[in-house]
Amino acid sequence: MEAVDLPILRSTKFKRLAASLLLGAFAATGTIAARPSEVSIGRDVPFATRGGERLSLDVYRPDGQGPHPVAVLVHGGSWKLGSKKSWQRLGPRIADAGFVAFSVDYRLTSGPGEVRHPAPVGDLAAALAWVEEHAADYGGDPERVAMIGSSAGGHLALLLAAGERAHRPDAVVALSPPVDMTALAAESLGTDVETYLGCDVETCPERYRRASPLDRITASMPPVFLAYSAGEFIPRSQEDALARRLDTLEVDHEVRVFEGSRHAIELGDAVLDDVLAFLQRHLD
Repeated sequence: MEAVDLPILRSTKFKRLAASLLLGAFAATGTIAARPSEVSIGRDVPFATRGGERLSLDVYRPDGQGPHPVAVLVHGGSWKLGSKKSWQRLGPRIADAGFVAFSVDYRLTSGPGEVRHPAPVGDLAAALAWVEEHAADYGGDPERVAMIGSSAGGHLALLLAAGERAHRPDAVVALSPPVDMTALAAESLGTDVETYLGCDVETCPERYRRASPLDRITASMPPVFLAYSAGEFIPRSQEDALARRLDTLEVDHEVRVFEGSRHAIELGDAVLDDVLAFLQRHLD
């Protein structure tokens, strides 16, 4: 399904939130602080130590007792850059719509451990396990947990949802995810893909296949929301192939394609309403 661009979401409430984020100081690590928008924000809550690296998350909590549906937010950055801070602007807006949002970190290829696939997928599985155990402490419902991933984060979220692990999200939103690592190796991101997988495609083609959501998705996949731009640097052929695969397997999914070259979280303003509506339908 093709979609034209959507209007940017703005409100007085969100302007107050933006001002509070700029002017307010968060007083204590890992605690919850009230904001004028009635969204509470907790920073740097530890959820696991993996490979000697401490991993933490930020919590965006709506007002009210709940239980609220839960969204786990996964940043992008070519598996080598980025952090949970990427969601500082959209996290409060997701919470304001009635979700408890957890923005999580995972180990990066450029980090101290120089991790390689599938370690970041395991990090997300650990985050999801922690969220399911502790969601109720923040007013969330552990039985209604979605994952929203941006770029490389979308790739990891799709792999986690497609796998056979004990912890899988109940729905996935993927913004501009790379999904075919073999094809991507020949593109501009080829070096990052090779670093992430620890070898070139000629040496270990099976590793590339197993790291490709396009090859891992089955009919048991949870509902998927896919959004991307027609002219962005992740080739459109990747996303189109994923959409066809979901169609073939009859996986419940929605697709939004935008003009221009905005990538991943840059689509947030344009697609957020549709994302939230999708999650509300599938997490009811």
